[in-house]
Amino acid sequence: MKSKASIVIIAIILSTLGSLLIFNNILNRRINRFYQPSFFEHVVEDYYSVEYKGKVVNVYIDKSQHNFKKVDILEVDQVKTIRWDYEKPDVFNFITIGDSLIKKRNSLYFNLKRQELDTIIELKFENIKGYDEHEDFLNTLKNDG
Repeated sequence: MKSKASIVIIAIILSTLGSLLIFNNILNRRINRFYQPSFFEHVVEDYYSVEYKGKVVNVYIDKSQHNFKKVDILEVDQVKTIRWDYEKPDVFNFITIGDSLIKKRNSLYFNLKRQELDTIIELKFENIKGYDEHEDFLNTLKNDG
């Protein structure tokens, strides 16, 4: 009698555990499907995927657009505008008209060249609140790029 009761209890426990595992799997799939990247991840991925190569023709604060820090780069036959609000002000203040900026797609680095200067600058996004909490995310992109 005891062995039948033990088998029934074990069967109930195993079926409950199995049901919980299936429910957990379904729940995780639904959560992942609706996962939205954080603001930080969204900004970094936008900058990570962009590519530019050209000469700086304008460095300005756009008063009509929330005082965004912007740099206009002349690429062959078009001007590309890059926002610099997510970096510390030192980076924006370092860029001058006439500099050449080169950034490859899927990279967190850009090359700045001017007369006797040729340097590589890492985009760190230190002007975004909580940037230090995303070090693993940035390292993943650095290793992929």
